[in-house]
Amino acid sequence: MGQILDVLRTSAEKGRLLELVLEDVLRDRGFHGIRRQLSGTQFGFDVVAYRPSPNDGRQEIWKFECKNIAKPVTPQDIAPKLIWYCGKTTIDRFVIVTTSDLSNDLDYLLRDHPFPMPISVWTGELLETLVETSPRALDRLGLPASSIRDIAHVPPACVEFKPRVPVRLDVVHELDPPSAFDYLLIDRKVAKTYSARPGLRMLAAVTNHGDLPFDLHSLMVTTLDYRQLKGRVVRLEKPKGVFQPIKLTFGLSQIPGGSRSVLGDRVWRVAPRHTDVIALVLDVRTLPGVYRIVFSAQGVLDGQRVTMFSPSFLVHIDGEKEDLLELAVHGRHYDSPTTQLLALGEDEWNMLRALSARNDRKLFLGPTLYELLHGHRDSVWVVREVAVQSGDADGLSWELVQGDEPAVVVLDLGTAVDEELYSLQAAQQRIALTDGWQDLFPIQLGRRLACEG
Repeated sequence: MGQILDVLRTSAEKGRLLELVLEDVLRDRGFHGIRRQLSGTQFGFDVVAYRPSPNDGRQEIWKFECKNIAKPVTPQDIAPKLIWYCGKTTIDRFVIVTTSDLSNDLDYLLRDHPFPMPISVWTGELLETLVETSPRALDRLGLPASSIRDIAHVPPACVEFKPRVPVRLDVVHELDPPSAFDYLLIDRKVAKTYSARPGLRMLAAVTNHGDLPFDLHSLMVTTLDYRQLKGRVVRLEKPKGVFQPIKLTFGLSQIPGGSRSVLGDRVWRVAPRHTDVIALVLDVRTLPGVYRIVFSAQGVLDGQRVTMFSPSFLVHIDGEKEDLLELAVHGRHYDSPTTQLLALGEDEWNMLRALSARNDRKLFLGPTLYELLHGHRDSVWVVREVAVQSGDADGLSWELVQGDEPAVVVLDLGTAVDEELYSLQAAQQRIALTDGWQDLFPIQLGRRLACEG
């Protein structure tokens, strides 16, 4: 033992290498949809991957944070990522992958952490074993595979810290992930924001793990930051299902630190060992701009006051005259080419905007239906044009014009595809409702309550 960790620690690009090796390990252990974040991208993780739950067969969402550093991992190293998961249910497990040990302070924090998901640690002998049983990882590291052990015989045991809080607030997008993300520049960095078109709709869930009722007296939404947008916006949109009935409407303050009440004078009672969910919709009168918001809740459990916070959300509400480029995508949103799209020259940007504004055309980033059906895999990022027709009298929806002709490439970005592209197999599973993504939010809530009950 030790050779694998030594190779990882001494690499010239050790941070990136650990992420790539982790991707190899996950593929060889049956994970799918593996995706590595770009440097600087938000949302609190380096790598995300999915696998069927051994309990109910539904999709589990695993997020990984990699630390290939010479010193012990401290709370300061992990806290900026973990803070994203205060009040966020759409994650089943957070994993710290590191070539070093945890500091005493971090170990103490994790033993009584307030986050909704179990936190695992892959380090030391366990990390060595995981890599040692991954042919892909050993090949990447240039190590011999002659002594590979059978994956099936590797014990899954690892250091695991479970949450210990009586009441939890979870706030997520009602279609998490939503149908559209907006990409724009904030302080010269690309930010991935929730789009308020056709409407920002959230779900707020309160889970009571206690044996007595919990009364929620206050649910507030606070603006942490607000700014008017003066630059370009790239919107990636994919078809999605319909929203559930709306329960409450909330507005946003344009003043940083300003708050708006969601509950008003209502009291929300949650029964013992139960989860209640309400739907929230953004007031259509909210002014355009880029908002960073957070929800907070206060209530009483057994005479004790409880205060809870959601993660912060970055929301873009577009105005009528914004420099917006709308592109369709199949199956998933592709983050990496958005940096290049936002930096296009004026001629190319204006050409794409003019094409996207046509009612009889739709621009796609990545594969269109033709590429999916014919098994074509792009090696570079391209924007394609397909013929469409209006799907309703108001022109609010569209459908493809029938035909078996390849889509026309209108712009070749020339950069290598570095994300997993949507596939025909994934599309067929989604159509057949066998991909495990249906009703993800209530499934995860129920799974968590059952496991902790």
